[in-house]
Amino acid sequence: MSFEEKIADKVLHAVKNQNDLLAWRVAKKVASAFTGGTANSHGDHDGTGDPYTLFTVTGDVAVKAVVGIVNVNVAGAGTLEVGVAGNTAALIAQVADTTTLDDGDVLVDGTESVGVEAIANTGMFIINDGADIIETLGSANLTAGQIDWYCIWAPLEAGAAVQGS
Repeated sequence: MSFEEKIADKVLHAVKNQNDLLAWRVAKKVASAFTGGTANSHGDHDGTGDPYTLFTVTGDVAVKAVVGIVNVNVAGAGTLEVGVAGNTAALIAQVADTTTLDDGDVLVDGTESVGVEAIANTGMFIINDGADIIETLGSANLTAGQIDWYCIWAPLEAGAAVQGS
């Protein structure tokens, strides 16, 4: 049985054995403001601040969703995606034009919604060996705006954790 099949089996049959229940948790990251006009800051897409670590992951974890809550309109016609190194759009597909991200928007995929959005993907993601969750920018600097990020996650092994970095 593959690793993915084992995880799916564990989740689907968790009700039978209370010891197998996944303990869902929420981690929050209050991201710094985008100030991409300053070299190597958050929002400088070609500087050392990109990618930007949202969550530090320890061990193997299941992730139900990563959600962004836009608190301040984003300025700068860049792109934004959330994932892990080597798969940077795995958790949230690329937002093609970040100028559409306005205060009050909810981001769970490549398009934003005003005030509320369903988490359409009912599956989960497995993050292996502590691959940190990152925000990656492209094509232009983001010079203003701020997003709070939430990660709904569960440990798959002892000591596994997700923390807003």
